[in-house]
Amino acid sequence: PYDQCGHVGQRIAIVLPNMPALVIGMFAAWRLHGVAVPLNARYREYELRRILHDAQPTVIVSVASYHGYPFAEVLPKLLQHLPTVRRCIFVDLMGEIQRELQGAGAGQNVAVPEPLDPEIGLLLYTSGSTGTPKGVLIKHISEVEGARAMNRVLNAIPEDVCIFVIPLTHAFGLMCFIATIAIGGRAVLVESTFSAEPMAEAIRRHSATILHLSPTLFISLIKSDPACLRLLRTGYVAGAPCPPQILEQLENVGCRILNLYGMTEIGAATCCRADDPPGVRYTTVGRPLPDYEVRI
Repeated sequence: PYDQCGHVGQRIAIVLPNMPALVIGMFAAWRLHGVAVPLNARYREYELRRILHDAQPTVIVSVASYHGYPFAEVLPKLLQHLPTVRRCIFVDLMGEIQRELQGAGAGQNVAVPEPLDPEIGLLLYTSGSTGTPKGVLIKHISEVEGARAMNRVLNAIPEDVCIFVIPLTHAFGLMCFIATIAIGGRAVLVESTFSAEPMAEAIRRHSATILHLSPTLFISLIKSDPACLRLLRTGYVAGAPCPPQILEQLENVGCRILNLYGMTEIGAATCCRADDPPGVRYTTVGRPLPDYEVRI
């Protein structure tokens, strides 16, 4: 029955911020044996044109607008240059379809893109620190095993509540999210803003126990609302080197945040452990996670 749907091994692009519709879209793609291509909703026409042309999706899912940017106007203009796209779907916060457009790929005798290997679950775009975004093929098993390893390090349990401000379209945010789902915990999606207030409010309202952030966001939270950090137990920091004094400040209020190192291409590769000495936790990215070998 999945073969009849025509999505096996095909790419489904999902251009959404941290909202339930993003999660629903990814799991829907996987249920169809397709490949999810989550894209940051802060991308604009130039980035979207290049990435979508490279990804060759058969379906695009997005919102009509985000922070005033009119995807409902931009994406229809791009469809004429994307011959593989059959449908472009605009959804609301919860994934309910609001509008649907036909793409050039819906016509007769249109060539179907070569399907990707069934082992591939994600196509993530990354530019590293410089350059144009490049597509990285991620296997299902990489995310599943990575989630298990991350949960073991944190001693995560089903009662944990994890706040997500980091984008789920980013490799770090997505693997942390899958880890939360895998353990049966509760994931709270927070809209990313220039203020730490929504994040602090979500921590308090949901009695959060786990928080994963970049160093910059942890610094912002310490400056704006350090009291809310006392509710947290643990989490990961990644994306850039974290100043040792920040990790020490977090521990002083009872929140043990662990340095994590990884790449979009390889997933989470090394991290500190909760029982490592302070000198190790504050100044290194720890030891390899299971099934990784590190050579210096």
